[in-house]
Amino acid sequence: MKYKPFFLVTDRKFEEIIANIFPIYEKIELQPLTKAESYSLIQKLIEINLDDDDITFIIEQSHGNPFFIEEFAKFINIEGEFKKVPSSIQTIILSHIDRLPENLKQLLQKASVIGSTFSIEELSYIHKKTGGDISNLDIDINKLISENIIERTGKQFKFRQEITREVVYSTILKENKMVLHKLIALFFIKIKRKEPLKIIYHLLEAQDIYKAYKMLNEVTNYTMDYVPYLDKLLSALNPKEADKIIEILFIKYSILYNNGFIDKIPQVISQMGEEVFSLNNNKAYAMFYHLLATYNYEHFDYFNAELFGRKGLYYYEKLEDTDKSKIYSYYNLLRFTAIALFYKRNIDGAKKLLEKLPTKSIEYNYLNCIINFYTSNYEKSIDFLEKEKEKIKNSDITDDFSINLYLLELISFYYELGAFDLLYDTCNLFLQKAIPTYKQYSRIYSYLGIASFYLGKHQEAFDYLRKAEYNTKQLNNDYYKARVQAFIAEAYYLSGNIEKAYDYAFDALKITNINSDHVTSCEVLLLLVLISLQKNDTEKAKFFLYEIKMYENSSIILEFKYKPLIYYLRYKLDETIDTETKINLLKEASKIIKNNLSKINSNKLKTSYLKIRFHDKILEEAKKFDIKA
Repeated sequence: MKYKPFFLVTDRKFEEIIANIFPIYEKIELQPLTKAESYSLIQKLIEINLDDDDITFIIEQSHGNPFFIEEFAKFINIEGEFKKVPSSIQTIILSHIDRLPENLKQLLQKASVIGSTFSIEELSYIHKKTGGDISNLDIDINKLISENIIERTGKQFKFRQEITREVVYSTILKENKMVLHKLIALFFIKIKRKEPLKIIYHLLEAQDIYKAYKMLNEVTNYTMDYVPYLDKLLSALNPKEADKIIEILFIKYSILYNNGFIDKIPQVISQMGEEVFSLNNNKAYAMFYHLLATYNYEHFDYFNAELFGRKGLYYYEKLEDTDKSKIYSYYNLLRFTAIALFYKRNIDGAKKLLEKLPTKSIEYNYLNCIINFYTSNYEKSIDFLEKEKEKIKNSDITDDFSINLYLLELISFYYELGAFDLLYDTCNLFLQKAIPTYKQYSRIYSYLGIASFYLGKHQEAFDYLRKAEYNTKQLNNDYYKARVQAFIAEAYYLSGNIEKAYDYAFDALKITNINSDHVTSCEVLLLLVLISLQKNDTEKAKFFLYEIKMYENSSIILEFKYKPLIYYLRYKLDETIDTETKINLLKEASKIIKNNLSKINSNKLKTSYLKIRFHDKILEEAKKFDIKA
């Protein structure tokens, strides 16, 4: 029998975030102990004789919670007699804490400030700094363990119950809490600099807002974990400090954008817009237009992406070169603006922006590869990226930014050329070397799924596609949802499950029609044409083909990827054109394929390119008419 791994998540209440992280879950609500079970547990734990009324009182007050019964029992056993037991579990826990020797109580309070878990080093540091005696720290910790308040977990310790930590924490005066949080932050700054999240949390709790702000600006790799702290910082900053508020909103936007949470971005845009125009500040304008450019880029609005990109670049160029944040942000916006121009077919405009980048910069190399590849200089792009891939494999390149740009683009190029074995290996290298977001997992698992299918690993293909679908659900991002749906539809089509292929493709089409993703729309429509032909539904195939004609010249990527196939299908199905026009379309399709093949030196890549999108069949069909192209 095979066992599948699973996560067991326990909490006092069900949080909606669990459903977001684990879309497929089984919720098990532990029912309270019955009266009989509660009665039996009380009899076992309480060391004095109680009458039925006393036991009934405990059962009613504990609500069948075994931890509460345990605390009631401790309280009664210590008292040695039944008294009117406090009705609040917090009060009972507090009475337990109050009975501890003063040195243990103080130690426990300091531990509660560190968090639910803590190390001996952390506790020792804060205890010593606040005048505590650390000579018997091991003995004191063991006493707290024997009191069932804390427990050992590997090299660390934790409170047995979070409610206990909360009660202990609530006994500390506000001013003392701030002092303790500040000390813990200093400990992490000096000893554990690599834990910025903890430092920022403790600085915010210490109300040292400006150190927290400075620390946030020093972070180089933001994750979604930072968002709650950014929100807390935004609420703590003085409303008059619009420049700082804008910088924090820009960081928040970057995190949401990079992780694919596009649906959460409009609120950030609105907040930032309210602040920006109250300032006469070039940096604020640059960041705001940067945000608008990338947001429009993500929504395939390349006109506005270019417009706002150029505005942002103008204001970045007005900043002093001493502004350290200028260079990275400026290069980043140059990259997005140039790609928007390129997708609008303004190749010369894209190249002019490329010239503004240092020739050895990552952004320059990345842009140059895209322009070369989609203007048919495949080998130059592939060759460069494969050299970078080797450096990544050998750990000569380790920064996440380079790994993401180079490997993801190489994966995309392999997909366009049908080099599925190389794509498969590169995807696995990416998973080894990068720290993927949901957005990247969605993309990589999609590619792995379709590559696995072409490599004959059918079960593995669907496993990967299910993972892609799962990661997409975390994003609430229609673009990635549509892309994954399209990949799954293609896999079902290739496996012969035409009905499922049609369902997934049609769902993807509905999404792409709403969000104006021309490339995915065209891909899905082409698939629907092929599926309809498999179902012998020629009329529907013609309908979908007519829809494709509307997208035919809307993107340079579409032209590169699908023009031969679109011409071939029109040659086969389009009844609105005469025979001569049909043959001319076939001639043009054959010419494009042969032209592209002439620019590929690798025999392996040539073979791959011929096998995808019916390229080999198109050339074969063209021979029937003795077409020379």
